[in-house]
Order: sequence, then structure tokens, then C-alpha cells
Amino acid sequence: TGDISLPELLHFIKLLLKSKAEGDEANAMARLPPETLEQHIYTLICSKTHKEEVIKARVQAVFDSIEAHAKTNVLVAVIGKVLSGEVEESYILKHQQMEGVVYDNIHVAMLEREAQMKKVSEAASATNPSSDIPNQDGTLDEMQVKKIIDLTIPWPMDKRTRLLKAISAQMKRKELEPDRYIIHHEKLGAGILRFLLAERLAEVKPISEHFKSIDHDKVGVIDVSHFKHLLMAVFPSITARRAQQLAVSADPFDNNVVNSNTSVRVVQAFKVAGQQEANATAMKEVVGMKGNVLQQQGQRDVGVNQSVSPQPGAAGQIPPQYASQYPAGRISQQNPQQANIAANNAGFYDPQYKDAAPSGSVYQNQPTQQHFIQRSARSPPRQGSAPPSQPGSRQPSASNAMGSYPMPQFAATHQPHQQA
Repeated sequence: TGDISLPELLHFIKLLLKSKAEGDEANAMARLPPETLEQHIYTLICSKTHKEEVIKARVQAVFDSIEAHAKTNVLVAVIGKVLSGEVEESYILKHQQMEGVVYDNIHVAMLEREAQMKKVSEAASATNPSSDIPNQDGTLDEMQVKKIIDLTIPWPMDKRTRLLKAISAQMKRKELEPDRYIIHHEKLGAGILRFLLAERLAEVKPISEHFKSIDHDKVGVIDVSHFKHLLMAVFPSITARRAQQLAVSADPFDNNVVNSNTSVRVVQAFKVAGQQEANATAMKEVVGMKGNVLQQQGQRDVGVNQSVSPQPGAAGQIPPQYASQYPAGRISQQNPQQANIAANNAGFYDPQYKDAAPSGSVYQNQPTQQHFIQRSARSPPRQGSAPPSQPGSRQPSASNAMGSYPMPQFAATHQPHQQA
């Protein structure tokens, strides 16, 4: 009883969280609802004594010390917010994980700063042995702070920007260096963790406020029917069927009991799932819009939007057996290079494919290639050439029995894909 010091309180919190985890596991095995953190404080203290006056005094001392030390210790502040129902109990574990990440990043930054100062001192000693060696004062400058924040919160960008702004407001100018701002590493760590706590409080505030308005007895527990009312208040468009499904997940053992921690956990999970579904739907719409734009562009290229659609084999088309190798609508008068590629891979030296070159394309603008197409119409195909039904087996070379002809620049490297 009496005032509890911070080390004693932290030791009690450690025992409390361990006992709470064991109690939740035992309750789940017995198909009973979990206790709230406040209920388990009574359970833990009652396991030590059965005297009612002693129990009340110890519980009051715990609550008073939590309120007193929440200003100086972030974990104690988190415990206090859980007890008041402003944040879910599972955030305690998340806070402890983030605390490890934050202070690990700070420790690395401190080691880097120490190494830099050591180099500076060694260089100063080499030039002036009587110079003072700079001491490690535990502070970090703006560049180091930004690096730590970037490592701690890589995403989203707006959250990282708000954190950097909040920390910058706590930094002070360094003596003898008015353009340099610094902050002590302990203050930096606490500032980051308190910012994350404030962000979480803002996220769950609508849920916690609705819960408190329904919890008329202020015991941190409501029944399933009240939980459904909470769902409808937070999600006005939710269906009765979906509300019933969430109620079952909040009360899996059908005890008609839902505590504040479970309410926040279930509602927040449903909100995140809905946001992910909305993002996926939006992404599908964007992809569909892009696909429609590309399709319309292709239709404009080959004249599909004109009153008379081109027939197979007409200008702007390639033979059907090769159509799968090239995007529809990309062989046109606006793309003579693609027409050149298509005609070459289709075997432009066969007269039946001469229509693959649209009017005005490179084949009719270059006399040498036009001459070769005309010669091909009078001459039989080369020996050993594959029939058109086997497009990957024919390999055009720079010369043949009918004489040399200039090959397109891509011919040395481009090979048509094998048909399935």
C-alpha cells in the first residue's frame, strides 16, 4: 500500500500481463469470456490476500501510481489508456514491439555518432594534442532523427511526415551551433512512442466512445445485443446478417458477454478488411479503365471504329495464324515499323502475305524491298522453308538463292514465338 515507485510499478505490470495471458488461455479452454485488464488486477491481488480492505487499498494504490507515472513512462501511459477503455488491450503487445524497434534504431544511430566523434577527436589530436576531446552527450541531430523515423515508420508517408513535425517541435538549438538542432535520444524514443499511441487513440476513438455510451454500468462489458447496436452506430450501412457474423466472432462461446477490448479488435478488423476490399475494387476499376483505353486505342489504329471494318488480309492486318504474336491494333499506317516487323515474321517473301504491308508503309516506300516482293510473287519459295503453318521454324537470312536484299534492323535478333 502507499505510493508505488516506477520500478515497483513496472514489475507489477510485468506480473500482471503474464498472469493475464495465462488467465485468458485458461478461460478459453473453459469456453469462458476473457477478463478485462481491470478485472484481472482484482484477480491478481485477490490471489495474494482475501482481506477486503487490503484488496481495495492495493487496487487504489495501483491506479493512483499508474496515473502518476503515465507522464514519465510510455508503457504506463498505455496501461492507463487500456484501463480507461480508450485503446484495446492488444495494443500493449504492439507497443512493446514498437518500443524494441525504436530503441534498436536509436542505438544504431548512437553507435554511428560515437564512431564519427571518435574520428573527429583522433584528427584533432593529431593536429593539436592539447585539444579537448568531444564527449558523447546522448543527443542526435536532425539528419539522424530523420533517419531513425524513416526506419521506424517507412510507410505511410503522411504519418511519417506528421511524426517528423512533432519531433522537430521538441528539438532545441545546440549551444555554439545555432543552425543545428538536437534532441536527447531518450526523449526522442518517448516522443515517437507517444506519437504512435496518439495515432492509435484517434483511430479507435469512435469505437471506444460508442462503447462507453452503451456501457451504462461502466464495467467495461456489454451484451451481444448492445454490441450489434455499436456496429450499426459505427457502420450505418452494415447488414443484419453481417452484424450477426461479427457478433459471433466477438462472443465465440455464446456467453452473451463482449468486453471493450474485444469490441475494438473486432470492429477495427472489420474496418481494415472493408478498406482493403475497397482498395482492391478501386484497383480493378483502374486496371479495367486502362484496358479499355488501350483497346480503344488499338481499335482506332486498325480502323475498327470506322464505318467499314477491314477484312482479314487487308491493309493494317497480319495473317490470322500470327495475330496472337502482336497486340491487336498496333499494325497500321501510323506504325510502319510494326508493319515491317509483322510482314517479315509472316514471311514477306511469299506473295500471299504481301497484303501484310499496308499502303504507305516501308515496303511500298523502299524500292528494293518492293522489288523483292515482286520477285517473290514470280519465284517459288526457298527450298527447306517451312509452310506458313509453322511460323517459328523459318529463319530468314541476309541472302538467298534469288540474290541479296536488305534485312530490317531487328531481323538478327527478333524471332517469332512458337505457336501452342
